[in-house]
Amino acid sequence: VSFAGPVVLIVPILAVVKLTAPILTAVLLTAAPLVVPAAHADDAVQTNPLLGDEQAIKDGGRLFRQRCTGCHWNPLRGPRIFQTKRPYEQFVDIVTNGKQSQRTMPPFGSILSRDDISRLHAYLMSRERP
Repeated sequence: VSFAGPVVLIVPILAVVKLTAPILTAVLLTAAPLVVPAAHADDAVQTNPLLGDEQAIKDGGRLFRQRCTGCHWNPLRGPRIFQTKRPYEQFVDIVTNGKQSQRTMPPFGSILSRDDISRLHAYLMSRERP
């Protein structure tokens, strides 16, 4: 078995009572450790690099007013998304690819860049829920 990154070895804990040295050595040598891939930095939850950036928040507000208020300012058409609880990557995915649900969210991936979506997210996270 091989892994591309670092691994964590988890060795079973053995309860040994009055074992002689040769028996203890044999037990330790035959106790197969469990090899588990370590978490990689790539597996970490992604965060928006523009959170708290005042210019990005200002630009995100402009984008929100231009592209989003038609639905997300009207509770009958789309949910209020200020201070969204969705993870950043899920937010990006939904804005990019859209979402089919009771109220369909159209995809904006061909209209907004990843940076624009990050600006929108920074703006939404900077606002209180109404």
